[in-house]
Amino acid sequence: MDLLERMKKKYDGKPLREVEASLLSFKRGAYEAQKNMIDGLWYMERLERHKEDPAYKKSPFKVYMEDRFAMKAGTYDGLRMVFHNYAAEALKYGPGLVQSIGKKCVSTKDVLAQIKAKDAKLKTPISRPQIQAIVNANLKPKAPSPIPVQEPDWRARCEAERRLRVAVESSLEEARGQIKRLKATVFRLKSYQAAIKEASMNFMDDATAIRQ
Repeated sequence: MDLLERMKKKYDGKPLREVEASLLSFKRGAYEAQKNMIDGLWYMERLERHKEDPAYKKSPFKVYMEDRFAMKAGTYDGLRMVFHNYAAEALKYGPGLVQSIGKKCVSTKDVLAQIKAKDAKLKTPISRPQIQAIVNANLKPKAPSPIPVQEPDWRARCEAERRLRVAVESSLEEARGQIKRLKATVFRLKSYQAAIKEASMNFMDDATAIRQ
């Protein structure tokens, strides 16, 4: 008998509510089994019983857990937090939902309280869209977007530096020319001074000669 035939034999003729109740019981059973496993792993971790196995005598618990139970340390820590703090809610709504609320909302406790209050007022179990609406109303405020860092305009900067260099070189060239002209002026003045001095000396000699 194939799978569909087995399911038809099990559920055909039963009202929808009864079929749903059966499936939901499996879902709750899966959550309870998951909680029991997490509780057992927590017990093993606290007492370090994994070290009783010679192969893991010197290994941290997370290595043992990954090897034997194929569970990452982060997954274990998240489920342990959920089941140890919100066991009833995790069993009813699922540990994944509780973890998601913890990541997205300001207060897990407050959001779960709102969900339970809404659920209690309904004639049918609270739906996922109704839960999501409550979660969305309690999301953590978004962090402000970082101010974009504007890339410097390297072309404009290079052009500005080139113009500055040209201006500096032009100023230096002009200063060199001015210094050269000043030197020439000083040289001419010294020549004039020497000529005047020589003329003065000759005049004095001539005056002396005349008096004699």
